[in-house]
Amino acid sequence: MRGIFISYRREDGAGHAGRLYDSLRARFDSVFLDVSGIEAGVDYVEAINNAVGCCDLLIVVIGPRWSSLADTGGRRRLDNPHDFVRLEAAAALERNIRVIPVLVAGAEMPTADELPEPLKALARRQAFELRDARWAADVDELIAQIARAVAATRPAGPPAAATPGGARVDDGPKPGAARDQPGSRTAAPDSASHGGAKRGRWLPAAGALALAAAVAVWLSLQPQSVAVPDLAGATLEDARARIEAAALVAGEVRRERDGGREPGTVIEQSPSPGAQVRPGSRIDLTLAAPAIRVPGVVGLDLEEARRSLASAGVTAIETQTRATDEAAPGRVVDQDPAPGVLAPGAEPAVRISVAAAPPSVEVPDLARLPIDEARRRLSAAGLAPGKVASVTTSAQPAGTIMRQTPAPGERVSRNSAVDLAVAQATAPPKKASPRVAVRDLRGLTIDEARAALGRQDLGLGAVREHVTRDARAGTIVEQQPAAGQSVAPGGVVDVRIARAPAAPPTPAEVKVGSVTGLPLAQARTSLEKQGFAVGTVTYRVTETAKDGTVIQQEPARGNVAAAGSTVDLLVAKAAVKPPGAGGLPAVGSSWRYRYSSRWPGTRDRDFVYTVVAVAERQVRESLAAAGGDVADTKTFGAGAELVGRSVDGVALMEFSPFLDLLGDVAPKWRRTGISAAGVLPFASNWSIGAQATGRESVTVPAGRFEALRIDVRGTLLGAPPTSAQQLTRFELRIWYAPEVKRVVKYERRSYDQANTPLDQDGYELLRYELG
Repeated sequence: MRGIFISYRREDGAGHAGRLYDSLRARFDSVFLDVSGIEAGVDYVEAINNAVGCCDLLIVVIGPRWSSLADTGGRRRLDNPHDFVRLEAAAALERNIRVIPVLVAGAEMPTADELPEPLKALARRQAFELRDARWAADVDELIAQIARAVAATRPAGPPAAATPGGARVDDGPKPGAARDQPGSRTAAPDSASHGGAKRGRWLPAAGALALAAAVAVWLSLQPQSVAVPDLAGATLEDARARIEAAALVAGEVRRERDGGREPGTVIEQSPSPGAQVRPGSRIDLTLAAPAIRVPGVVGLDLEEARRSLASAGVTAIETQTRATDEAAPGRVVDQDPAPGVLAPGAEPAVRISVAAAPPSVEVPDLARLPIDEARRRLSAAGLAPGKVASVTTSAQPAGTIMRQTPAPGERVSRNSAVDLAVAQATAPPKKASPRVAVRDLRGLTIDEARAALGRQDLGLGAVREHVTRDARAGTIVEQQPAAGQSVAPGGVVDVRIARAPAAPPTPAEVKVGSVTGLPLAQARTSLEKQGFAVGTVTYRVTETAKDGTVIQQEPARGNVAAAGSTVDLLVAKAAVKPPGAGGLPAVGSSWRYRYSSRWPGTRDRDFVYTVVAVAERQVRESLAAAGGDVADTKTFGAGAELVGRSVDGVALMEFSPFLDLLGDVAPKWRRTGISAAGVLPFASNWSIGAQATGRESVTVPAGRFEALRIDVRGTLLGAPPTSAQQLTRFELRIWYAPEVKRVVKYERRSYDQANTPLDQDGYELLRYELG
């Protein structure tokens, strides 16, 4: 490689240029830090052109004041045609040398309008940013790009040493050397550089011939080819190091899925291991990419399915429609391939079928048609006869259609059934049978009633008893049919007869024992052993008695009461402190969170909850991506709830985010039987419970809080319908802070049937505003 030239301004980026020079020198031999030692009497424009022309690549270090610095007369330096920095960059652009703008100290790339005419092309060069916080990593990436750029444009071989006036040596600063102000070696106080001395000086032309001879000898001693190292199984970082150690250059990097290799390791290389190539040749690499897990999307609407597949890394989604009435239009009814891990080498594409309403047909008019003709017309229209009912009428001929459902002209799905009402001839009237009026049987005995009914050609039916003091025992007090109703001969009459109530036993008198001070359950057991029952239980909030213990009873201890009677109890209730600080949040309250996930390819993003309505025991809030439109709106009530939410391509499981809605959430609070409907597949097969585990100190970007932690666990009962990578267990950890009036931190972990982690994500509170 002939060389890398670093152009910079001392007042703007000297320190960064020096650091960059040291880093590049550790990797490349020929690195030059500007033309600072031009001899007296030399044409500095020609010297700069020669220096830049002898390099493969020019780096322009751009700080925040690179384009705005002015000279002592107030003129912007870039507008001076003799400005060194302008001359260096213009010479490289004119010779079509690769120019890389490197941004430091938070600088932004100048636009074409901010640059003079010779430098306007610089605005079209892709810039590279070096960040102080990630200096080593950014420099490594810049070195890799430089190596690829040089390898693509220069033949292999040792660096050309020709320079504008000689060879590069590290001879320290030359007294009085000027920078940025041409015409005089002492024109500007600009000789300081990285570490206090300029590096990469240029010798005058007198040493060029001697250096050229030395280079020729050096070239004759260099190897004409090197063997390509075997990089199989190496990481990208290790492979690049081994390539550079072999005097070669890392080339293009591709990724392919390979189920038998560790993701991120080399599975192929070109040229092959052991091949003899010229030094500086490019080695292209193929790395193993992570496996793609295809999620199940059957039952989701089309947009949800696309987001889910895209998040899993599926690059191609083919959509087709299927006319069906088995699912709502727009819902996915089938997918290929099925949920699971894609086989190595398989195309990461999924075909999904989306439900569409089946084609409709118009119902024909069948009025007054014979039933056979109606069936024929229904078949011709793509419909089928449904239920057929007979209607007795004399208004139209028997066997013809009187009514139809659906009505004529309606549009229904093909193969739908049409119900028919068919006329039936009126039957001749039947001769009325003689009927008998039932006599009144009340007050009669059973024998008397049986005899009276026999005389009417009727019989006695069921006989039941009725306990009463208002009639003589053994006599009839009710009958069915009632007296005076007409029945056919041979009918029966059911009756109820009076039975006197049994005399109540005289209750025994029992002395009541004391149950005050006992827990309610023990008090109940004690009273039952004494022959009493617990009557009315009243609670009173007090701080003088233990919660749940009896503080008063009626009748009191020592009184005599009938066995089996009740004893009323007054029970202590501890004062309950509200779990929140001020109850529910007001309308307008908002919380901003930062979401992150360990799922490959998932980026961090912010989203915002905002309260839009508050009822007595309900809070309604909206969810939106930061700076975006509202994604959804949910209402949370007083019960422990598990709901699904979606924002900016992220699917969330929310659990009762407002602490005060759950009531007295003490450390022993728990809930079981929480529903997964609408949130998890196979919702009816999940066992979900929640429990408060105590208070913990939690630090998030919004601050440090003493929060109540609640753990939520869910387990799928039985084996899942598909075993490969199927969600069968999840855990939620949620931290509530009373002063925030909402959750401050959320974590979720999910596992498959083999207890292998599937995903881990969560969010933390960034800031909040209470309305």
